[in-house]
Amino acid sequence: MNLSEYLNKVFPGLSLKPSLYNQWKIGIHFELGQGLYQFNEDDRLNHEMFERVYSQALCIFNSLFSEQDEIFLVTNVYHRNSDKKRISPTKVYYRFLKNKDLRFNLEHETLPSVFDDEEKQEEYYISQFHLKCKKRDLNFKLPFTN
Repeated sequence: MNLSEYLNKVFPGLSLKPSLYNQWKIGIHFELGQGLYQFNEDDRLNHEMFERVYSQALCIFNSLFSEQDEIFLVTNVYHRNSDKKRISPTKVYYRFLKNKDLRFNLEHETLPSVFDDEEKQEEYYISQFHLKCKKRDLNFKLPFTN
């Protein structure tokens, strides 16, 4: 099953665009890193907050997915039509794949803008990258974790 078929079957009418959370009747909201701010009083990054958020997100991810579960990774990159710079599709997930050959399964689509504002619709387009893989295919542990 490809991404479009999956979305139509499981989430009919859902569009992968900003405010995704508000498009669906059912949702779960997690407040990660509660009580911590991203900067310290000296305006430096608060690494404790980022480590806690990562640890909490990893715990949720591991609770939701088994090693055998299939996962669609989807990334929307919003471009101005006037931009000349293009993203190399093979670099989007490369560093997070244990099996680097999976990059050849990466799909890329160019889609029209999803902004409601007509002017923005004409000014932007979307590069959508998606990859179907399994949790066991992903290298999602960061250097500061065990």
